Amino acid sequence: MSLAQALEVQSELKRRLVEKLEREAEKRSAARVEVRDADYETMTLEEYAKRWFVHIDQTGRKRPHVVDIDLRRYEKHIHPLLGHLHISDIGKPELTSWMGKVSQQRKANGQPYAKDTLQSAWRLLASMLRDAEVLVGIPNYAPNNLRFRVNAPTTRPKDTLTQAELAALLAKTDEESPDIRAMIWVQATTGMRFGEVSALTWDDIDFDKGFIHVRRSQVDGEVFPTKTSTTRTVPMYEVVADILREHKVWLSSRWFQRGELVFPSKAGTYRCATVTAKPLRRCAEKAGVDKRVTNQALRRTVNNLIRQRAGEITARAITGHATQAMTEHYSEVTLQEKKAAGLVAFGGVLKSAKPTFTDEFEQNEDVVDVGLEPQECASDATGQLSGGEEGWGTSHPGPVPHLPNGRVQKKTSRKSGG
Repeated sequence: MSLAQALEVQSELKRRLVEKLEREAEKRSAARVEVRDADYETMTLEEYAKRWFVHIDQTGRKRPHVVDIDLRRYEKHIHPLLGHLHISDIGKPELTSWMGKVSQQRKANGQPYAKDTLQSAWRLLASMLRDAEVLVGIPNYAPNNLRFRVNAPTTRPKDTLTQAELAALLAKTDEESPDIRAMIWVQATTGMRFGEVSALTWDDIDFDKGFIHVRRSQVDGEVFPTKTSTTRTVPMYEVVADILREHKVWLSSRWFQRGELVFPSKAGTYRCATVTAKPLRRCAEKAGVDKRVTNQALRRTVNNLIRQRAGEITARAITGHATQAMTEHYSEVTLQEKKAAGLVAFGGVLKSAKPTFTDEFEQNEDVVDVGLEPQECASDATGQLSGGEEGWGTSHPGPVPHLPNGRVQKKTSRKSGG
């Protein structure tokens, strides 16, 4: 066969393949139109919501406990007011009307919902409508350029510690067990979420270089990537490294099941966020800190102290906030910069503690020596045109309904630090 003949054969095969693909595309298009005419054009938001939640759950777009929260938001704030409407009939007038009505909703105790709660419901609704074109072929652009402004009470200011308050609180952790003390110190000097701290393994701790690698998170024993699906490295200061070494020795002498977790339960499993609730409250009371100190408060404190002294970019790089990916895309924050920022931010806090052992532990001859040396180193509920969107707010309690298709949601009784 000559070259010219070979080229003709190739051209003919290509033509046949293109025709076959076009015929298959036409069949698929006709099938989509037939299904859409039968179901989608008259689909209500209630019917679509079932498909949407199944899609979100099966694709892993959101974590299971976040799906639970969104289900409660939908059932309480969206379904009663819009569930009966067809998706194609929900436009800007309907959304503006919903904003006015949802702002009048009240809790069981008669109190209005907080602004963050209602704004979270709005973001959920907008996300559902924007996804309609992909899921069921019905485009809905009504939420675009529409902002929800609501005259509702804001949540009370979040407690954040000053540098002096943080130092006083950490000093009182000497009276807690070594594992709780280490857990609090790691959170209070890195800003890690509790789910990230409780998912740490010893491979994540770099004693030689003085860093902690944040690679995963856990919620109710289920392990996921971090909240932002990114990994990051945070500085580990000398005093924190010494406390972790002490904790490791203490851990090896106890009856805890052996494993790779840095902070395991007695059964060797992941710990829940409530494990530090009472210790933090005790330490705050002893330190004279008249604030509600929680895992989240420690995270906010770290972010605030570093932001005040080293800037927003470095603070986001250390704490791993949701906008970290875009911020670091345009900025480079070195590991040395992170460590230097923390040293400046925490000042004398890092010099105020030293490893402590109980008398009973010091006399324990069965203690394992791990052979590690100390490290050296505006209008009321109206829709207004705007290009902006705001971040997620707080969730609210309520029963968790069943997912469609037989999937029963687990009610999450705890939340990890976020």
